[in-house]
Amino acid sequence: MKVVVIGAGGREAALTWKLIQTLGHANVYRVRDIPRRPSTPTSPSHGTPLGTSPSASHGVAHGGAHGAAPGSPLGATLDPAVADFADWCREEGIGYVIPGPEAIVADGLGEALAAAGGPPVIGPARATARLESSKTWAKEFMLRHGVATAPAYLADSVAAARRRAAEESGPVVVKFDGLAAGKGVWVCDTAADALAALDLVEARYGPDAPVVLEERLAGDEISLIGFTDGETCHLLPPAQDHKQLEDGDRGPNTGGMGAFAPVPWCDHPLLDEIDRTIVAPTLRGLRAEGLPYAGPLFFGLMITAHGPRLLEYNVRFGDPEAQVLLPLLADDLFGLYLAAHERRLADLPPPRQHAGAAVGVVLAAPRYPHAASHGLRITGLEDLPADLLVFHGATRQSDAGWETDGGRILTIVGRGPTLETARQRAYAGVETVSFIGRRFRRDIGQRPRRALPAATWQEKAA
Repeated sequence: MKVVVIGAGGREAALTWKLIQTLGHANVYRVRDIPRRPSTPTSPSHGTPLGTSPSASHGVAHGGAHGAAPGSPLGATLDPAVADFADWCREEGIGYVIPGPEAIVADGLGEALAAAGGPPVIGPARATARLESSKTWAKEFMLRHGVATAPAYLADSVAAARRRAAEESGPVVVKFDGLAAGKGVWVCDTAADALAALDLVEARYGPDAPVVLEERLAGDEISLIGFTDGETCHLLPPAQDHKQLEDGDRGPNTGGMGAFAPVPWCDHPLLDEIDRTIVAPTLRGLRAEGLPYAGPLFFGLMITAHGPRLLEYNVRFGDPEAQVLLPLLADDLFGLYLAAHERRLADLPPPRQHAGAAVGVVLAAPRYPHAASHGLRITGLEDLPADLLVFHGATRQSDAGWETDGGRILTIVGRGPTLETARQRAYAGVETVSFIGRRFRRDIGQRPRRALPAATWQEKAA
């Protein structure tokens, strides 16, 4: 079986690495976007023949290992690149396409590729992808189906949001309605902060941008990802992402500066409560509205003193959560994708996990998230110990070696029998790999618990 992973980040590098473990190098392809038919099947930045085995040594999964020819990413108009890509898939005998980023799913990749005679895309339908592509639609879905979530005001313009924000006396969260690569959310302490955030929304997306103003919840955030076919959902271990740029959760939101899994205090009673109040109502809602789903579904949760509350859905693996969850997965990743696609997840037992923990630290560009970096030489990769994983994101290879080529450059992942051991190994790798001006957090995996003890909400639920 041959599969193609689409996407250029550390998440897609992790997906490719995990799929290769069971399908083999020759059967796992990776493209950065939807390419037009290549005249020469090589990547302009890597010079790697399309579909050949990636360069991998001492557990390193390189982000550009499977290069794509120059081309256009799938856009809202579903450009002709899709037909060329479908032709190439047929010629290569590609059986399935696995999307990494959310935008191509929201733009209708599955429907477009099917219309062009290409292979199936294992992911949600375009209509279902609104769970992520529209914060307003997702919030309305949650409320329709009794999913535990925060109260919110849905504004159809920035001006309407400003009027409501000026009336708020407590802390709020401002969310741009559409896709924003993890950077469309502002956590605000005061009305003045909310109005400043809305100024940013208007500057970036225009005055007519829909906005969600949500009550700011207190507690601990976790990321929970499950494989679902719309009927059954098999959950992976909970993870925690560190979104803010700086230590202590300060600074602007980013696409993610690191993650760890599992979350030590997230126990079975809490997971049962999440399933009862969030996962199960979500599946009932998908079925009730006839919304097809196959593949990973991400639940962004806040564990409050009153129980778990859903903050957001993502219709794909999280990044950097994938980089710590996939190394812990003991089962066949493609088997989970295929079972979801064929609507037979109920026939599979819950996924088995390796013992221990994983911690991933992102090395970002000097001015990230405000600017990308290109052409800075990366050193030390060849000196990493064999038990570390390095998932390349925004990198490229030149005659001089690996170089930076974007915002989030690398995710260095340590594994160990305990969270602290995994953390120490990850940071030993961070000290080994370098490029000019690199940014990273020093406290990944050390976030103290802020919510009330688990017994409080357990007693409340009882």
